[in-house]
Order: sequence, then structure tokens, then C-alpha cells
Amino acid sequence: MTPRRNDVRFIDAPQMPMTYIKSLEQCVNRLQDSSLKLQRTLCNLENNSRDFSRIKKLIACQRVYELVTDPEIRDAQSSLAVQLEPRISALLSKAEEMLQELIEKENMLQEEVDKREIELDTEMKKAQLELKQDGKHLSQVNQRKQQKQKNEKKELAELKKKMKRMEKDVKALEKEREQKEEELKLQKQRVMAERKPSAIKSPKKSPNKKAKNTEIMLEKMEEQIKELDNLIYVKTILLNDKQRALTETQHEFDDISEEGLKKKKYLNHPEFFKRALKQIETKFYAQDDDITEFEALCGFYLKSLEIDDSKILQEIFKHQELRTNCIENMKKLCKFLFPIDNLGSTVARIVEILLDSKNREIYISKLGLEFPPEQNRLHRLQTAITLLNKFEITEIVCEEELRDGQNENKMILRLTVDN
Repeated sequence: MTPRRNDVRFIDAPQMPMTYIKSLEQCVNRLQDSSLKLQRTLCNLENNSRDFSRIKKLIACQRVYELVTDPEIRDAQSSLAVQLEPRISALLSKAEEMLQELIEKENMLQEEVDKREIELDTEMKKAQLELKQDGKHLSQVNQRKQQKQKNEKKELAELKKKMKRMEKDVKALEKEREQKEEELKLQKQRVMAERKPSAIKSPKKSPNKKAKNTEIMLEKMEEQIKELDNLIYVKTILLNDKQRALTETQHEFDDISEEGLKKKKYLNHPEFFKRALKQIETKFYAQDDDITEFEALCGFYLKSLEIDDSKILQEIFKHQELRTNCIENMKKLCKFLFPIDNLGSTVARIVEILLDSKNREIYISKLGLEFPPEQNRLHRLQTAITLLNKFEITEIVCEEELRDGQNENKMILRLTVDN
């Protein structure tokens, strides 16, 4: 707004000289120049201070040796040496102690390895000796088997010879029977011819002495023929029995191989004694040769039973020895793999208990009774069970049991690996 002329402030104002106005203009110009210069410096500062943080880090990282003197550097080195020397000496002493402990452990392990090598050498020697002894024993057993087979072949040959003799006897008896039958027929024809009445003699006359004698002879011949029939019947029965026994012994002999009696004709004792009773019932009228043959058959069967029993006992003894050796080797291996706090012995004991138990399983509560109730041993038992489960050797199964009207869960440890 322009001031009014009648304003009191402008009435008495003196008029300003021109020189003063010019000087003010010069001041304004200079101020404008200085403001321009300030603006330029501000722009330069802004442009140069944009990367100030990076430059600050670089200046902090750089060592300006010109600003540090030699005595300051030596003082710093001496102070660092005073601070670091005891630490370094302590670390070196600890390293030496650890090296000494490692050397002692190495010596202990070397001694254990030497002991194990000696034990393994002794076990290998024992195993070789046992193998040699088993080989000798097997050779002796094979020789005995061969000798028994030879004896059985001889017995079979003798039985075959006896069968041939019996067949010849039966054929001879049949021929005798046929001859007696023919003679009897002829005598009957003669008697019938003599009994016919003639034209000269009367039919009322009594028979003569010759007719009576012929009748007596005929009766005797009939009795002899009956006896011969009975003998032939008995001989045929004996021959059939011997033929059956020979076939059975032949089958048994065929079943006998180089490895021994693999299959028996009689699976159990009652079958054999039933057969024996049948033969005794049919041979109550037999001769001494038949009885000796029957005794030989019984002896052959008993020998086969003795051979089988001895084989079974030998196999059981071998299996027991193998089982004990395997369990001991397993214990040694577990002790070698887990030597800390007797953990290997507990693992081996758990596996042994599972092998001896029924169905290869046991309640964990019963398993805890096998070990003393100490905290360390129970912890060892738990770690051993977890290790066996981790290696999938065992597994834990939960089973429900009804007790006092309530279901209780019982944990069962079961062996999953087949032996």
C-alpha cells in the first residue's frame, strides 16, 4: 500500500541523499554476490559429502603412519606382548598335555590291539585243530558207514540166496503134490474098478481084504496130501513174508546213501512193533532160520535207530558249540564297539536273553530284573535298548493286558533279526 500524503510519519521525514542510495546499491550487489558464492559452496559441499560414510570408513581403516611415532608403536608392541605371552604359554602347555594324553591313549589302544590279535590267533589255532579233529571224526564215520553198507549188502545177498532156496523147496513140494495127486487118482480109479460087481460074483458078498487095504491106503494118501497142502500153504505164506521183507530191506538199502540213513522205513517205534507182531503171528510155526532172519531184521532196525540217535546227538552238540562260540564272539564285538561304561556287555547280555527266551521276546519289566537296580545300570540298559532299536536289531511292541478290570499297557522287547 502506498502511504498517504496526509500521514504524520511522512510529513517531517528528511529527504535521503543520492550518495547514500548508491552506497546501499553497492552493498546489495555485494550481498547478492556473496549469496551466490555461498550457494555455489553449498552445492560443492553437497556434491562432495554424498559419499561421506564410505570415506569415513576408509579413513578409519587406513593407518596413517605419519601421525604415529616410533616410541608409541614400541609401547603398543610391548603392551601387546605383555598381554599375549601368558595366554600363548598357557595354550602351549594345554596342547602339550593333550598330546601326552593322546600318546597314552594310543599306547593303551595298541596294547589292546596286540592282546586281541593274540586272542584271535589262539582262537584261529583252536578252530583249525577242531576242524582237523572234525575231519578225522567224519572220515572215521564215513569208514564205519561204508563198512555197514558192505555188511548190509552181504546180508541182502544172503537173504536173496535164502529166497531162492525157499522157492526151490516150494517148487519141489508142488511137484510132489502133483505126483501124489496123480497117484491118488490112479488108485481111486483102481478101487472103483475093483468095487464094480462082476457077472460071476453076487453083489451081496462082502468086500475082500484087498479093497479094505486100498481104502486104508487111500485115506493115508489123502491125509498126506492134506499135510502137503498145509505145508505148501505155510511155505507160500513164509515165502510171501520173506519177499515182502526183502523188498522192504531193498527199499531201505536203496534209501541208504553215502551220507547215511536219510529216510527210515518206520517213522516211529509203534509202526515197527506192529509189523513185528504181524510177523510173529504168522511165524509162530516157523523154523529157526525164520526166527534168525526176523532177529536180523530187528537188529538192522535197531542199528539204524542207534545211528540216527548218534547223529542227532552229534548235531545237537555241534549246534550248542557253535551257539556258545557265536555268543562269545558277539560279546567281544560289542565290548570292542561300545567300550564306554560297560555298554557293550549290556548289549550282548540283552541279545543273549532274547535268544534264550521263548518266541525271542521278553517284557521290559522282566528284563530290568536281570540287572541290579542302580541308576547307572538302568541308564545303561535304556541306552543299550535304544541302540538296538536304532540298528533295527530289536523293536518295542506295546501289548494290552486286562488286570483288575482295567487295561494296562506292557512294553515288550522283540528280536527282529533271524539267527
